[in-house]
Amino acid sequence: MVHRGPDDEGYYADDHVVLGMRRLSIIDLAGGHQPIGTVDGKCWIILNGEIYNYRALRLDLERRGHCPQTHSDTEIALLAYREWGIAFVERLLGMFALAIWDRHENQLLLARDRLGKKPLYYTEQGRRLAFASELKCLVADPEMARELDLAACWDYVRLGYVPGPRTILRGVRRLPPGHILVATPRGIDERPYWSLPHPDGRAGIQRWSRPEAAVEEIGSVLRNAVRARLIADVPIGAFLSGGIDSSTVVALMAEAGMGAVRTFSVGFPEDGKLDETEYSASVARHLGTDHTALPLDANCLDVLPQLAWHLDEPLADPAAIPTLLLSHLARKRVTVVLTGEGADELFGGYERYLLHAWLERARSILGARMLAWVMSSFGRARGSSRSSRVRRALHHFASGTRESYAEFVAPLGNALLAKVTGPALRDSSPNPNVVVRYLEEAADSSRLGAMQYADLRTWL
Repeated sequence: MVHRGPDDEGYYADDHVVLGMRRLSIIDLAGGHQPIGTVDGKCWIILNGEIYNYRALRLDLERRGHCPQTHSDTEIALLAYREWGIAFVERLLGMFALAIWDRHENQLLLARDRLGKKPLYYTEQGRRLAFASELKCLVADPEMARELDLAACWDYVRLGYVPGPRTILRGVRRLPPGHILVATPRGIDERPYWSLPHPDGRAGIQRWSRPEAAVEEIGSVLRNAVRARLIADVPIGAFLSGGIDSSTVVALMAEAGMGAVRTFSVGFPEDGKLDETEYSASVARHLGTDHTALPLDANCLDVLPQLAWHLDEPLADPAAIPTLLLSHLARKRVTVVLTGEGADELFGGYERYLLHAWLERARSILGARMLAWVMSSFGRARGSSRSSRVRRALHHFASGTRESYAEFVAPLGNALLAKVTGPALRDSSPNPNVVVRYLEEAADSSRLGAMQYADLRTWL
C-alpha cells in the first residue's frame, strides 16, 4: 500500500479490530496523521480521499459543542459520526472510502462515496471481516482463498470489465457506491445511503424552461464543484486533452485564481487520429497554463506489467496505459489532479449519444419503418472493424432493445463472443447482463436517458 500512501503510516489495534493506513497527505499535512481517534478514545477512523465540505461541517460541529483537535477533514468526518450517527455519511460531500471503529457500540462502519471514486473491497473469512483499498492487500492474507470467480470472468469477457459488487476473486466484494456496511457481533448489514436519481425526473431532477437558465445553473454548479476541489495544502494540476470536458475544468481552475494552472497531456505523434496535442496546446496557450506534454509511441506498452499490478483486475480499456504514464509525469510536479472524467455520461458526450440524437431526428422525418429498413440494410454490409461497430450501433437503434444496447457497448459482439468462449464460462453466471438490468431500472425515461443512466451505473 506504500504506493497509495507514500507520506505517512499509522495503526490502531485492540482486542477486536486492527486498522492500518498509508497516507497521501493533502489537507493538514502535519496534523492529519491516521488513524484519528476521538478525545475519549471510543471511536477511530481511517479515510482515503477528501471531504470537500469539511469546513462547513466543522463550523456546524463547533456550534454543537465539538472541539476538533486538528485541521483535518478526516477528523471532521469522525466527529460528524459522533454527532449524527450512521446518518452522518449523508452529509459528506467528497470522494472517500472510510472505516470507523466504535468501541462503545462494538461496531465497525465502512462507507464509500456516492459514485464510487474511491475503491473499497471486503471479504468475510468465517467470523473475520477484512477490508482494503486494493485486492492485492486482501490476497496477502494467508487465510484467504485465491480462487477466480467464473461469473466475474464471464462478465469481464462480455463487458470488458468486472462490474461490482463482484470482483475477479471468489468471496471478495466491492462495497457498492453510495453504500455503507455495518459489522457487529450479530453479523453484517450492507445497505445504500444514496442512489443515482432516475433520469425521468421522479427524484426531482432539475428541469429548465429556458436554455439560458440551464446554462446559468450548470455553470454555477461546475464553478462550485471545481472550487471545492481546489482546497488542499499541496500543489494541484489537471489533465488537459483539449476536449470540452478537461478544457472546461482547467478554465474554471484559472477563473478561481490559481494563476498558471499546471496541466499535463499525452500525445501520439505517430498516429494522427489519436494525437490530441494540437488541441491541448491550443487550450493551454489560451488559458496561460504551465503545460507539459508527454509524447508516446509503441514503447509505452512496456508499462503493461506495472499497469496489471496496479489494476488488480483485468480491464479492457486501452486508455489505462496513457493514463498511468500521464499520472507518473504529473506526480513529479503536483500531488492532486482534476480531470474531465464522468462528463461524457452526464452531458451526453459519447458518439453513441450523438448518433442516437441524429437517428431520432431521422426517424421523425423518414418514419420508424423506413429508418429501420435503411439501418438493417446498412447492417448487412461488410467493411472495416470500425464500420462493424457502426453496424452494431445501427442494429441497436433499429431494434431498440435493451439487449442490443448491451451488445453494442461490449468489446465483442454476441456472435464473436460465442466463438471465443466455452459453455462452462457462459453458464457460470445466472444473472442477466448488468447493463440490461440498469436499462430496465430506467425504463420509464427516454432511451437516451436510460443509456446515460446505465453507463453511469456500470462503465463509469
